[in-house]
Amino acid sequence: MTFVHALPLALVIGLPLIPLVLHLLTRQRLRTVELSTYRFLFDSYVRQRRRTRFLEALLAAMRMLFILGLLAMVARPVAKRTSGLFQGGGGRDVILLIDCSASMNSQAKGQSALDRAKESAKAVVAKLSPDDRVTLVRVTGRPEEVFSRFSTELSDLQDRIDGLQTSPSRANLFGALVGVFGDEQRRPANPLVYFFTDAQAGSFREIERQKPTAERLLPAGTPFLLVDVGTKVPRANLAVIGNPPPRRRAVAGLPVELSAKIVNASTEPADATLTFLVNDHEIERQSLKLKPNETVTRKMAPYVPAEAGVLRGRFEVATTGRNADSFPDDDRYLFTLHVEPKLKVLVINGWPVADPFENETLYLRAALSAERAPPKDAPPDPTREIARAIELTEEPESAWAGLDESRLKPKLDDYAVLILANCGTLHAVTQYAFTALRAYVQDGGGLIILPGDKVDPQNYNSAFFPTPAPLKDRMVPAVLGPTDGDPERPETFRKLTRIDFDHPI
Repeated sequence: MTFVHALPLALVIGLPLIPLVLHLLTRQRLRTVELSTYRFLFDSYVRQRRRTRFLEALLAAMRMLFILGLLAMVARPVAKRTSGLFQGGGGRDVILLIDCSASMNSQAKGQSALDRAKESAKAVVAKLSPDDRVTLVRVTGRPEEVFSRFSTELSDLQDRIDGLQTSPSRANLFGALVGVFGDEQRRPANPLVYFFTDAQAGSFREIERQKPTAERLLPAGTPFLLVDVGTKVPRANLAVIGNPPPRRRAVAGLPVELSAKIVNASTEPADATLTFLVNDHEIERQSLKLKPNETVTRKMAPYVPAEAGVLRGRFEVATTGRNADSFPDDDRYLFTLHVEPKLKVLVINGWPVADPFENETLYLRAALSAERAPPKDAPPDPTREIARAIELTEEPESAWAGLDESRLKPKLDDYAVLILANCGTLHAVTQYAFTALRAYVQDGGGLIILPGDKVDPQNYNSAFFPTPAPLKDRMVPAVLGPTDGDPERPETFRKLTRIDFDHPI
């Protein structure tokens, strides 16, 4: 028992004894003289005297109780309840662990598990004594200590509890206990621990894995009260649990295949609507009918990103029937779609002619295109995906005539790869060609040289591959040699391999 206003011990003990002392001092002490003629009167006198003494003692007791009542009114004693949930005496370290995981948003009868946890925690705080020190811990994937050994007005404690919010992660009870009891120098000596939770299995995962360590964290004899604020009321719950976008990169202008996985975690059938959004703009909507405990995967229509960049996509599911979703936090599946621009390739044709079969880039363009549809049920072809990501531009070698270095650089910067197809007179067209190409490669551009009968090897070996002074180095260690064989006599050609006439090209 504690007192709001403490009084001096001498005053508390001394005042109730005053009526007793006065009673003892005022007792009448009479001398007894026996007379034979008064024998019958004496018996009556004894009975009256006993009654008088009883009344005097009762009056003294009533005076003592009256003074004790006055002292109690001034001191205002406060009794502490020690039964049931609220236990512990004054001066204890009360640890409040409140589960703030995502599952605490689950609702039953219009109230979430977190709201029930807050009400229970505030009820515990209301029963504590002024000498108790309260520590509040927000238990999530990374537990957060809101305040430590806090002792102040009841309203301040309850406001701190009301301000708790959930996180997207699960609860980690072991991490919360380590934060409170891990430091032996700061470990509370006489703790009382409350854990308000919906008792999901994930909250105790680390406890089970590190059971010996967890048992040593709490001081011996520490009361640990688990307050289950969950509910056994059947609840409807739909969730979007996947799927992520495909691993291959998305390219602007090319379709991307996306699909969503939805689960009905309730015991009742559900009608729902699945929505696909990109950057908060709705792209597609589908209607769903799910059986109890059914998981389905719905394929969306191919999505074609219009431009490159990082797109914020999400799948959303919403119930359309009479049963509202009791856990709306898992109704969204968020993902990002990294869209790359098409790979711009510039082909410089060193021998453009009207006859397509004689054109220098006929086979090159065929190799870099993916216009022909693949056969049905054909396995995925990575080379076709690469070809679809290429934006091909072709120019004749003469298009570079008259361009100086200041005009060549921005022209080349628009392309990721440059292909020189049998370009033998490029340096003659403009004297800045090799200088611009060398700077383009040094800045990270890709260059493919396909020499042919129009190329003078010495022109590349002496004017292009060597870097200018003072580096005195070469861009590539390769050296172009003279033509091997007679272009007019195919039998003199040196073949690399046989020709596969079944190849698509």
